Amino acid sequence: MAPHRDTRLEKFIRKRGLSVPEICAAIPMHRSQFSRYRFGLTEAREGVIVRIVRAIRTVTAEPTQANQLFFLGDDDDPS
Repeated sequence: MAPHRDTRLEKFIRKRGLSVPEICAAIPMHRSQFSRYRFGLTEAREGVIVRIVRAIRTVTAEPTQANQLFFLGDDDDPS
């Protein structure tokens, strides 16, 4: 397996001390699949990004935007 990457999603989760099982339950998605997106091992498609953003909003009650969790092209790093 490739080394873990410090993605926006991983930084967001770590910075807020979020529960990965709780996020996965809110998506719903198996933890192993979520980890592939979390560590940048698999590129998330639009539908998956939407599901993850909704789950993060549910878990955190914050108005989270997709570019806070994923690099979406030439966007600025929001952190």
